[in-house]
Amino acid sequence: MSRIRKVYHIARADLLERTRGYGFLVTLFLSIIGAFLFVPNSQATYAVLLIDQYRGVLNSAWIGAAVSISVMSFLTMFGFFLIKNTIERDRQTRVGQIISTTTLRKLDYMAGKFLSNFAILTIIVILTFTMAIVMQLLRQEVLTIDLGSFVLPMVIIILPGMFALSALAVLFETLPVLRTGFGNILFFFCIWAPTVLISIPTFDIFGLPVSSFTGREIFKDSISESYKHLFPQAPGVLSDGVVLVEEPLQTFLWSGVNWSWDIFISRIFWIIIAIPLLLLAAVAFRGFDKPIRKSGKWQLGFFSRKEVSSDTENDKNKWVESSNRRMAALSKVTMRFHAWDMLKVELKLMLKGQPLWWYAIAFLFIVLTLFAPLPLAKGIIAPLAWLWPVLLWSNMGVREIRYNTRDIIFSSPAPLQRQIPVSWLAGLIVAVLTGSGLAVRYMVEGDASGLLAWGIGALFIPSLALAMGVWTRSNKAFEAFYLLIMFTGTLNKEMWMDFMGVVDGTIEAGVPYVFLMVTVGLLVLVVWGRGRQVRR
Repeated sequence: MSRIRKVYHIARADLLERTRGYGFLVTLFLSIIGAFLFVPNSQATYAVLLIDQYRGVLNSAWIGAAVSISVMSFLTMFGFFLIKNTIERDRQTRVGQIISTTTLRKLDYMAGKFLSNFAILTIIVILTFTMAIVMQLLRQEVLTIDLGSFVLPMVIIILPGMFALSALAVLFETLPVLRTGFGNILFFFCIWAPTVLISIPTFDIFGLPVSSFTGREIFKDSISESYKHLFPQAPGVLSDGVVLVEEPLQTFLWSGVNWSWDIFISRIFWIIIAIPLLLLAAVAFRGFDKPIRKSGKWQLGFFSRKEVSSDTENDKNKWVESSNRRMAALSKVTMRFHAWDMLKVELKLMLKGQPLWWYAIAFLFIVLTLFAPLPLAKGIIAPLAWLWPVLLWSNMGVREIRYNTRDIIFSSPAPLQRQIPVSWLAGLIVAVLTGSGLAVRYMVEGDASGLLAWGIGALFIPSLALAMGVWTRSNKAFEAFYLLIMFTGTLNKEMWMDFMGVVDGTIEAGVPYVFLMVTVGLLVLVVWGRGRQVRR
């Protein structure tokens, strides 16, 4: 079999495995919802693309630009978390050990996984743009469909970005440090956040133009030029993302980007960059064999196997002596449930493996929250204190799947009534302890409403982690969503996503009570989802 056919069959098998799952249908449904939200109506209280107090008429050009910018902003994050599991799945299902016995080359294996990642993202992009065309007909501002205004942004702007993202996800999976939750956090803050928040103009490399990863400046330059032509004295401040507006926006006509060869060439870089990323992944990949740990005092790991010396003849004599003894009747065993003991074990499992410096930094956040100025403590330090244990919470609800202990857990007496509440309480204890600095400040200041909002936030975190863990069977869904709401809500001052109640106006608007209802709904989903797992 040729190498090309090997790569094709690896990509095809991996794609079929992914698309047959329940999670892929959920992803497609969320893509449809996203396309609906990317094209708000004329009376909406938010916008995804505007300049001053104007937006473009909802023709194909404006909708194509708005959807392209939104897809490159949001799908680059959620898509990365979605596709960064293809090698890990082979490791968990033990398929990787079978692959290791074949003559398949590492580069061919990486290429197949890369193509599978790209195919998944391409399916989501095509579905989103198809829904965007439907949204233009539903909004009824301009009924004439210009397919080029949808196809060209998708092919020239989005797909090269998805090409590079697919290779980057493969590289992250091959590096031991980056394939863990730490890699997810590193991607969020060091790659995704700067890419979305910082506007980078087109620059040159060896005399060739290179646009930014998102390609937003291509649309923004064209929109600003048309707007300035109509309103020369206007400031022309262009905003994208989720922007709240107090009144309906005025409209102007924008005919779209003048697509040229320079724009096309500026996107080729993001296709070419995938090649060295794949080569680096192939070099870094060490296969599926577990590393052999040498016994010793300083070995890495939670436990070491001790060498036990024994005298074979003495052991034989002991067995002979035991065989001549008369066995007494065994006493009856009484089964009792000790919630406190089970809670201690759950906490030990959650905190297992954390080094001493992890506790030192968590304690430092508490101290800083206690003594820093209150605005600084609420706005930055307290959110960071609740970001620190994100990798502990992300394991809730998925530990049984990851370590193949679900049959043991689910066959134990009353797993739904005992294990779920104890696991949730362990997550709540971690939230209360790590965020205790802000709670003490609220009590000292006599701020009862702030303390209540903090308490609701502490209840919300383990509920969200457990619900997403039970339903998605992966830690990445919680990590992605939690980082997003923490980043946009508390750190970026978006009131309606502030579950901590630290943004001005959040408590007065009743947002904490909304999160309280969401928390109750999440707990219902936890019980329902775990009940389905136990009954299977």
